[in-house]
Amino acid sequence: MNTNRSTRGLLCRTALPIVAAQIVVLAGLAWAIATMIDPAKYGAVLGIVAVGAVLSLLATTVITVWIAKRTERQIHSMAMTAARLAEGDLVSRFELDLPGALGGLSESLNQVATYQGDRIRQLGLQQNEMQGILHAMSTGVIAMALDGRVISMNPAAVNMLAVGEMDVRGRDIGEIGVDPELVQFATSVTSQGGHGETELAIGGSTGQRLVARSESIHDNQSALVGIVLLLDDVTRLRQLEHMRVDFAANVSHELRTPITSIHGYAELMVDEKDGSDRLRYAEVILRSSARLSSIIDDLLSLARLEDPLRAQLQERELVQIHELLDEVVRACSAEAEKGRVILKIECHEHLECHGSRQLLEQAVGNLVVNAIRYGPEDSSVTLSAQAIAGGQIQISVSDHGPGIESSHRERIFERFYRVDKGRSREVGGTGLGLAIVKHIALAHGGHVELKSGVGQGSVFRITLPVSAPARSPEHDLNTTHIHS
Repeated sequence: MNTNRSTRGLLCRTALPIVAAQIVVLAGLAWAIATMIDPAKYGAVLGIVAVGAVLSLLATTVITVWIAKRTERQIHSMAMTAARLAEGDLVSRFELDLPGALGGLSESLNQVATYQGDRIRQLGLQQNEMQGILHAMSTGVIAMALDGRVISMNPAAVNMLAVGEMDVRGRDIGEIGVDPELVQFATSVTSQGGHGETELAIGGSTGQRLVARSESIHDNQSALVGIVLLLDDVTRLRQLEHMRVDFAANVSHELRTPITSIHGYAELMVDEKDGSDRLRYAEVILRSSARLSSIIDDLLSLARLEDPLRAQLQERELVQIHELLDEVVRACSAEAEKGRVILKIECHEHLECHGSRQLLEQAVGNLVVNAIRYGPEDSSVTLSAQAIAGGQIQISVSDHGPGIESSHRERIFERFYRVDKGRSREVGGTGLGLAIVKHIALAHGGHVELKSGVGQGSVFRITLPVSAPARSPEHDLNTTHIHS
């Protein structure tokens, strides 16, 4: 319909002026001939002129219509090409074999399309690179307008703030479920020029902590148009700092106790007149110095396990699990007899793995000694092993002790962490045994876990790969003997 209208319009604008001009010319020619010829021949000449006029008008009309149609098709083709370019088809080009000004116009438009296509492709590439960088960043990035609307948010920020799958673009930051403290910080820095930094505690009981920084966004005239919030999750860092402080306090306390005993009883020996109690004082000093030595040895062992630069590597060997458990039972038999505890072994399969026999004996031995010391007398401790899915072996040590509350389970493998501090010192542990078990398991490419309930006993499981894993740069085996 539009094409028909444009064709009729082009015909009207092109053919009618030509036809009108021809009619005027022919009318003038007829008048001139009429004044110059004999009146008797006027009718015959006028007829010839009329026929010529009609034929001329028909020829002119046909040629004009053909030219108009051809021109209309060329213009329509140019319009369609322009529409495709506007829709993003950067390959389309205008025809170059057009006559006259249309050919020059097509060539100019093709140059514009090529330039704009190159610019659009370059901008698209830059945008993809920027999106890739933002998606790969572990820092959360939120771009905001001055009115608080979110322009964009990278996946790291979505995960930190637990926004979910909602489309946050164009929505106010206070409406997408983020922590009110972050909303308040964003509002504050927007009114202060866009720059600021703070640490936020969000997530309620999860204890998540974020360091939030903001930078301003300016337009070409240096006017402030928005801000960028940069979020770094420092939860793990703060936990490690807290653990470092606790460790320093605990190790100081653990070392101070035997040192105080040594110092006090040494003074008593000096002040003793008759010497009747000097042997008892000497025994206390000996026990305290042995405890101090055990703590220092365990600390050094842990340091070597965690520091591959200081560790002396030990070649792995094929370890028979049933032989390993037999050796642990023999080593712990004296401790078990003292507590009237029966040690049982359940290892019905021919199991083996690659690892350090010495370190694995120490890890299992630490678990068995703890089970004996913290369990009731006249009970039993079971050592078992089985193959599990994934090409792994699981060694378990279960007891019938008082069990461990859930609040202690997450920290039970930390250095010097004690569930019952008074009982731990009474039985003579250093507070490092379970931490050593954990790092020995990690050094073998495995892990340790605990299943326990109050009044239901405890089960510690060491899971190890059957084949030797690639050595981790963080946990290499060493030749240091580890004391439980």
